[in-house]
Amino acid sequence: MMLRNPVNQLSQYRIDSNVTDRHASLTRAASSNVCVSYGTESTKKMAFLRTVYIYSLACFYGLMVSLHLLYSYIRNPSKFPVKERKNPPKCLTDPINGTHGYLSLKDIKIHYVEKGDRTKPLMLFVHGYPEFWYSWRYQMKEFSKDYWTVAIDMRGYGDSEKPNGIENYYVKYLIDDIKHVVEGLGRKKFILVAHDWGGVIAWSFVQKYPEMLERYIIMNAPYSPAFMEVVKTNKKQFKSSWYVFFYQLPYLPELLIRSFDFRVFKVLFKAKTPKTTTIATDEDIEAFKYTFSKPGSITPPINYYRANFGNRSSDGGRIKEIDIPAPGLFLFGEKDDYLVLDHLEIGKKYVKNLVTKIVKDFHSWRHLHAAEVIGLIVNILKPLINRIFYRIEQLVHQMTFLNFLQKAASIGRILKEKRETNELKNPSKKRPPLLGNYRNSHYEMSIGKNRGKESNILISDTHDPGTFLYRIGTN
Repeated sequence: MMLRNPVNQLSQYRIDSNVTDRHASLTRAASSNVCVSYGTESTKKMAFLRTVYIYSLACFYGLMVSLHLLYSYIRNPSKFPVKERKNPPKCLTDPINGTHGYLSLKDIKIHYVEKGDRTKPLMLFVHGYPEFWYSWRYQMKEFSKDYWTVAIDMRGYGDSEKPNGIENYYVKYLIDDIKHVVEGLGRKKFILVAHDWGGVIAWSFVQKYPEMLERYIIMNAPYSPAFMEVVKTNKKQFKSSWYVFFYQLPYLPELLIRSFDFRVFKVLFKAKTPKTTTIATDEDIEAFKYTFSKPGSITPPINYYRANFGNRSSDGGRIKEIDIPAPGLFLFGEKDDYLVLDHLEIGKKYVKNLVTKIVKDFHSWRHLHAAEVIGLIVNILKPLINRIFYRIEQLVHQMTFLNFLQKAASIGRILKEKRETNELKNPSKKRPPLLGNYRNSHYEMSIGKNRGKESNILISDTHDPGTFLYRIGTN
């Protein structure tokens, strides 16, 4: 999700394993559900201890980061500032990546990029941190063949509106943003694809609005209500989550992100060794730097952590089971830098109707271009694609059949008029049965005599003549 641990970069500041054990123990105590009513003295005391613990760790990591920044600045002060960027890279305005648009929702303006036929099923992409719509360009190119693909900038990101205040980034608002975006696009159901923070929001969305989902795919995002359960039981996850504590501090996280002209993006997206696949070009990295260098573009994304860590939001972070009709796919990278594989097991434990998949050699950001991800998503969507095409075929046949019935009815009227005319001319003559035949490429109607007075209207499929779809008796 974020950065290298500065503690590992400063070898002179080692954390003793006993200290880590004590931290984990305190986390378990601070995070436990206390079985007393809200507002009691015990609950208030635990909340106070939890706050003290969180900010103690935040200050510790803040000290480590400050020393790291000071050391780096002394070594190379000329590269510390952010370069001025007036014009966006061409890749951000290239129409091949999609068409830009805006949605004015209830209390926020959301920027999005769309690609594909608007009459096809909606596939909505929700990015993680620190990203924006551009992360989904390859997936949009692939899936726009069969879907109307839309990638949004979440509130506070990219060209979407950036409200001030930590309270505007509670998960409950982020969930409703997704709902309102889908409704603003004129749809009631959709396919949700999310990564990292987008995945955190997606898990909550699945719980709150399951009726809106056809399918959902979540990549490298912990099942959010159970995140702290893993943090307090897994040492590796505890150490990897250092930045979550660090982001509770004011100002310093923003300074770290901006330092050395957003060096963080090169650290995240560029190959760390010659054998590691590079997942972003220089132009791609410049696109991220340009987007996050805009005024006021760093604090809102960090406010996601400030607003929702430690159960500040009104949702309370309770662990719930999910059992909904919409099937889900949970992809997890074998070599994720910031999340442990325990999150996959947690997902299996609490979420029903979920397919889980570990992707070998998959890191936190491989979704930016990975063909493996596209292939796995295609596999989970195949049943839906088949069902959609079957339904379209049904509709075509229904329209063809209705058209056929209209023509058949016209023939019936002609035959009836012909019979009545004959009766007028020869009133004493016995009434002949209705006889006639009409067919098109799909259906055939035959009107024939059947044992005296009654006639049969038989409607059959021309591709299967032995099967009668309708048999109508007439007098």
